[in-house]
Amino acid sequence: MPLNLFFEVKKWHLLVNRFEKHSFLVAFLDILAGITGGMVTPAAIGDYAARILRISPENNWKAIWSNVVNSLSQNIIVVFSGIAGAMVLIFNRFEIDTRIWYFAIITGSVLSLISILVFFNLHWLQAFFRKMASKTRWPKVFGSFDIVTGLSRRLQFKVLVLSFLRYCVFVLQYYLLLRFWGIQGHAIMMISAICAIYMIQTVLAVPPVLYWLIRGELALLMLGHFSDNGVFILAASFTLRFVNQVLPAVLGWMILINTNISRSLGYERD
Repeated sequence: MPLNLFFEVKKWHLLVNRFEKHSFLVAFLDILAGITGGMVTPAAIGDYAARILRISPENNWKAIWSNVVNSLSQNIIVVFSGIAGAMVLIFNRFEIDTRIWYFAIITGSVLSLISILVFFNLHWLQAFFRKMASKTRWPKVFGSFDIVTGLSRRLQFKVLVLSFLRYCVFVLQYYLLLRFWGIQGHAIMMISAICAIYMIQTVLAVPPVLYWLIRGELALLMLGHFSDNGVFILAASFTLRFVNQVLPAVLGWMILINTNISRSLGYERD
């Protein structure tokens, strides 16, 4: 879990320091607050809001757009790895409804291609957002998009590598927890199933209220081939959630209750 947090903090630190001096420790506090905010809001929108509490009010939207790029990089890795995992399972005749495979691979492929094109060509959207900035009542919101169009390819590659390393930690955590709960199977097949689970979770646009149900059903569907003990499969899945989100969220909550949010967002002056 600390390693997982480290890679996310490092990505955020690199992106934010392009427009505002931000120490690694402060970036760490941002991430903890973001985890808490994401857990208590629909579609994790609170993650974006909570991360910017230690950013200067004039740079808030720059930070939000930077976090969009950060999330995009992570989704690229999740989807590409999930497609690879799904192909391994298909070639090994992993028994599952073919409609699920077709949906996951086709949707994942389209999503991954669009994401990688957008990620490395953010300048394609620059004219659109500048036009929106000049013709709407939110010029600061859309005008701040320029901050991410200037990302160097080197920095983009660093962010992608860090996203990949974080993803490897996610997969390893899940695998070790399955073994801890007594779920046995070929390591490559189990890791491929885990990658497919993460991908399907990403491409399925489900309401937040259904997220936990979908997460549990996917785990049972994909990992039920390795054990008929559904309780232990669910235990591994929700232990992972507890370790990666609930524990950091407790620390994040302590940070949030000691933060003057109105001042952080620029509504209150010193």
